[in-house]
Amino acid sequence: MKKSILYLLSMLLLVSMFSVFNFSTVSAEDAALIFAGTFELAQAVPAPAVALPDSISGSGLFYFNPEDNLLAFQVVLTDLSSSVRALQFHNGAIGEIGPPIQTICGEGPAGVIGTPLVDGPWRAGTDHVMQQRWTMTDAQVEELLAGNIYVNVHTETNFAPGEFRAQLNRQ
Repeated sequence: MKKSILYLLSMLLLVSMFSVFNFSTVSAEDAALIFAGTFELAQAVPAPAVALPDSISGSGLFYFNPEDNLLAFQVVLTDLSSSVRALQFHNGAIGEIGPPIQTICGEGPAGVIGTPLVDGPWRAGTDHVMQQRWTMTDAQVEELLAGNIYVNVHTETNFAPGEFRAQLNRQ
């Protein structure tokens, strides 16, 4: 029941994201690009220090507007091992560890990277739906388009290197 309510809430929030971009005034070459990411234990490099619940899951949808380098996104996380201590974008290819390049919330292992997009030290609880925007640099955009950006979830239980991650894949 809890997952179905979170899913419904996330879908309602996702529909609202379409208002972020005015698609009617964007040319075909400049249209928003859609990326998706599924948080998976198999993507965690190295594996988390503490075992995860079988019911853990997460996903994200990311809309990139090339006119202003804006990445609007929504991340849904359920049944984490503990509260989120940090959620960060990292620069790294699939299967590789990459440095954090933007903190979404909290602080990462190397301290706060950039100004967190969400106020507060961390998110209490094991279920989250988060919607936010990030203005990327040109270099970060290049890495996004090359498939080298991922989101890492750092929890109280699995702070370093993280609990699990989602590579952003162009749809």
